[in-house]
Amino acid sequence: MKKLNPKHLALMLAGALVLVSLALCSKAEAQAPIINGEATVTLTWTPPTQNEDGSALAASDIGGYVIYYDTGSRFSSAGVFRPGCSDRPVGTRTDASCYPNVIDLTDGSAQSQVVTLTVDQDTTFYFAATAFAANGEWSRYSNEALKSVVLVITDLVPNPPIIQSIDMVISCTTDLPTVTCEFIVQ
Repeated sequence: MKKLNPKHLALMLAGALVLVSLALCSKAEAQAPIINGEATVTLTWTPPTQNEDGSALAASDIGGYVIYYDTGSRFSSAGVFRPGCSDRPVGTRTDASCYPNVIDLTDGSAQSQVVTLTVDQDTTFYFAATAFAANGEWSRYSNEALKSVVLVITDLVPNPPIIQSIDMVISCTTDLPTVTCEFIVQ
């Protein structure tokens, strides 16, 4: 049986560890984890008190509100309306051409709404609202409010184990009668 030189053995072990490390890294890169969550947002607003012509609007004239939201603003980076968006919903008060997510509240006394959102990584949500009257007319969009949600990923095991010691037993033999051998472990 051929004996291995301890230096070769150490090199072989180091090479095996590098191969294992490379295999783990490439597997982790190939399958990135999908992480998402759920956020609950409470929107509050002040009810309108006048019509667009300046006349008084009684609270009893408000038929309800529509909440709109999306991960994109209705404005472009230049501050103008994106294509398909304007200062009010098009067609119907629940038109979703600008904001694809719509909540129709037929409660004219409402002043808040809880919205549950699905969050993927870091996301900014944009919200707007309209009021509608009992006669079917509706307002322009409110100002656009936004909220950024940042997903912080932490390790599942916050403190990895710490290796305290390594115990080794090594013996040395030689077939030369005038030579002794020993390993020095550092």
